[in-house]
Amino acid sequence: MEEHRVAALCAFIDQLKELRELAGSPSLAELRRLSKKDNSGTSKELTESTTHDILSGKRKKVPDWSWVSSFVTACAIAGDQTGLDARVMGDRSAWHRRWRAAREAQQGPPAMPAASASLPAQRPAADKRPPQLPVFISPPPPLSEEEQRLLEIYGRTGVRLLRRSDPGNSQDCMRLAVIACLKGWPEEARTWLHRAGAAGNQAAVDLLHEPGWKETAADHAFRFGQEHQRADRNRPSTAMFFYRLAGDHGHSGAAFHLGVLHRNKGEDWAAASWLRRAAVDGHSLAAIELNGVSEQLTQTSWEDVERMFEELAQPDPPPAAGDSHPPTAT
Repeated sequence: MEEHRVAALCAFIDQLKELRELAGSPSLAELRRLSKKDNSGTSKELTESTTHDILSGKRKKVPDWSWVSSFVTACAIAGDQTGLDARVMGDRSAWHRRWRAAREAQQGPPAMPAASASLPAQRPAADKRPPQLPVFISPPPPLSEEEQRLLEIYGRTGVRLLRRSDPGNSQDCMRLAVIACLKGWPEEARTWLHRAGAAGNQAAVDLLHEPGWKETAADHAFRFGQEHQRADRNRPSTAMFFYRLAGDHGHSGAAFHLGVLHRNKGEDWAAASWLRRAAVDGHSLAAIELNGVSEQLTQTSWEDVERMFEELAQPDPPPAAGDSHPPTAT
């Protein structure tokens, strides 16, 4: 019976985590902010500590419906903001059915009635029904080996860009080359650089023959981040993706811009992390911006700090259901 309860809880929590991934893996702070937009009347604010404990399995019971309702709504809003479809796993009513099934399953199967002489020795055939098991919405099919390979090379955002790219467009090829280069896949990067060069991109030809090409690739990633930020100010996720690539390779401007974007989203610890990197790498305005978030940082516990850095260290999650069949780079 105990195994039955544990399995029911684990299955439900796994689906909550999958929903978050489909929404673009919003941070705990972002989920809390988005939960305040839920006006259903049946939800609650998603505090970072509670959300962390539930998704990490520290809580041993299925969470209350008010929390689940708020989590589902926050993920839906996050998906809308990043262009991802988190609703493939069902609307609020579907999640309520799923939550109720998980809650009932965790209570264990009903007790069998004691044997009695008044009961018939054998039930009629019509009454022989299989036991009712909790019904969960099945997750999307697993990724193929090729899809997993592309995800490892480009990351979730990179795979989405790959799907939208024109192999004959030199700028698209250059973007993919920069991603592959900075993620540590030089042969894949060279494939795209050859294509970009053949399409007339001189920068790709220069990068292809540059010995220490990661520094220059980081400069290109920073420029791509600026282009995406200007093109869609309301959805900075792609810009942040390129800024992170460049910032991870010592580009102070990218680290600075990424810190500012995190600050604008209310993610002060992430902002401080990147602004501190930018300051160390020599950006002149980083220290000023860092002082601007210091007051907010003093109100956050060290436990929240550790969780924030754990989130920053997480690899890119699997792509959304609509991204499950990207083209190959060959």
